[in-house]
Amino acid sequence: MQVYIAAAGEAPPPPRTVGTFEWDFATMRSEHTPIVEEKILGIDTTQPNRSLPEIWRFFTAFDKRDAYTVYVGQIGHGQIEPSQPFAAEISLEGDDKVLRCVHMTTRGREIGGRKTIAGLIHDLSDETHPKRDFHREYSKTQAMTIEKSLAEPMGIGYLELITGLFLEWDVTPPGPLARWRTEVAEIHEKSRDAFLHARESLRNGDALSLDVVLFVRFSESEAWTPAELTITGVATASAEHGVTVVQAMVLVRPGTGPICW
Repeated sequence: MQVYIAAAGEAPPPPRTVGTFEWDFATMRSEHTPIVEEKILGIDTTQPNRSLPEIWRFFTAFDKRDAYTVYVGQIGHGQIEPSQPFAAEISLEGDDKVLRCVHMTTRGREIGGRKTIAGLIHDLSDETHPKRDFHREYSKTQAMTIEKSLAEPMGIGYLELITGLFLEWDVTPPGPLARWRTEVAEIHEKSRDAFLHARESLRNGDALSLDVVLFVRFSESEAWTPAELTITGVATASAEHGVTVVQAMVLVRPGTGPICW
């Protein structure tokens, strides 16, 4: 419900666009209302759910990105009550090339063992101008520069070290890993410890960059594919000052080794 208060006889302005979404911790995919798809993300063809890389590629500024990552991680690990809210403004450029500024409010939910984050998105573009974050634009330019200097095709993307979520790919992974750009990769259980150890080492400053091999697939009917990743922290940790690294750049290519356990 939207309420407009004005002088008698004054016509209200057009109603603002308001939509909802729900992100599932298990599937790592979001379900959106058609309004979010069409009026905020500017996508012509709606679909039931989307992966994070499909959504985050539209963002042009998200000032509270690191704080949101911590929030999601804390809910996922049961460190805070799911009902604790989070709010932030996000600027984005939709698939229709329209710039928008939205206000996002979220809360965690856990029903029958299913843990999700539910959110309300409110388009504020009529009063708040969308932004383009310099650091975000710089990182995309940097990715294109790195791509040109590589001796072989590699995907270039961004990883949240706390949650282990691959948020977006500036350069699509090559070969059988190309689906990673829009789909959620399932990581084999025997690769997860190495992945977790690499993330913790980068977060705490024990390493600046690490190589790790993950075996992934995009559906249960597929064979496992080795993916060779080079993960480099975007910042420097300082235990003395309580500073940890939150984000990392990822270079990935299909592996060539056999699957041996």
